[in-house]
Amino acid sequence: MHILIDARMYSPQFTGIGRYVYEIIQEFFRQKPEWQFTLFLGEDTFKTFIPPSKNIRKILAPEKIYSFEEQTSFLKKLMKEKGDITWFPHFNVPILYPRPFFVTIHDLTLSKFPGKKHSFLKNLIYKSILKNALWRSEKILTVSKNTKKDIIFDEHISPQKILIAENAVGKEFLEFIPEKNFNFSSFGITKKFFLYTGQWRSHKNIVGMAEAFQKFLKKNGKIAQLVITGKENPLYPEFLEYREKNNLYEDILPVGLVNEKTLLHLYSKATAYVFPSFYEGFGIPPLEAMAVKTPVISSSSSSIPEVCGDAVLYFNPSNIDDINEKMEKIFFDRSLQKELIEKGLEHIQKFSWKNSAKKIIKALEKKE
Repeated sequence: MHILIDARMYSPQFTGIGRYVYEIIQEFFRQKPEWQFTLFLGEDTFKTFIPPSKNIRKILAPEKIYSFEEQTSFLKKLMKEKGDITWFPHFNVPILYPRPFFVTIHDLTLSKFPGKKHSFLKNLIYKSILKNALWRSEKILTVSKNTKKDIIFDEHISPQKILIAENAVGKEFLEFIPEKNFNFSSFGITKKFFLYTGQWRSHKNIVGMAEAFQKFLKKNGKIAQLVITGKENPLYPEFLEYREKNNLYEDILPVGLVNEKTLLHLYSKATAYVFPSFYEGFGIPPLEAMAVKTPVISSSSSSIPEVCGDAVLYFNPSNIDDINEKMEKIFFDRSLQKELIEKGLEHIQKFSWKNSAKKIIKALEKKE
């Protein structure tokens, strides 16, 4: 088979769709070395990616995600290549692309939480592109039963068209050994801390988490800190405004985008990982925390209970008192910490990039 892959989001970084694309593609190469693959890569990745075999080609595709060029010049590049099928690992399939394709839908976040930058026109364009991808694809890949359910009920797609191939945890987490002398104080971390990693958007509920943490401090004293990684989002200033208004500069620490080594150490050192989202299509971060032996407290919404099972302590993301209560419980209860760590290590064995890629390959083979 000859598979064309829109790999413009390909990235070995730990989180996001880029990591998903990276992991699945690596498994494709390992499991099907006899297949031909043509990867369309963004500018930076094109320079660094070295095809591991003669069956793998790369094509420069600097067209940005969600851009007009994606629908025009990128489409022309796709049309020049003659593959058996094309895989788009995100919903942004060029509307006029006429050939058979698979598409991965990770979640329907933009449908449920469109965000501040989505004007009426942008929302209309998003819905058109999404529906095109869903209705015209040969197969829809997704990462959880919850997202499959959303696609069926919100977009009226047949269940038979949807294949679930779950996300997993990168080997860096599974093999991580922390350094004894890692310098946490350079980030202002001087106490035990709770950790959050990820985007700053409304559906992530980080303001609610900050409110719950402030209650924790008022009741127990300033015995802990809340560390938040991720890029500051100017469209969602509420979190930093809350921090400033309540003078929590030394208590809540936004450390920005950190490198992989630092992120692993933060995960490993945290007293607990907090995952407060209102909505997730899957949610890899709790599994990453489990892999480095850190207990997790988490929202009980959307796909999260399906993904995390009984290996985390759940709270209602809309109830600040409940989040606060679970923060206190995990912080002070050593036996609970130990129990969740043990359950987490067992639980992550259920997820494997190898098995997920195997499911996708099986579906692709039926298109020969």
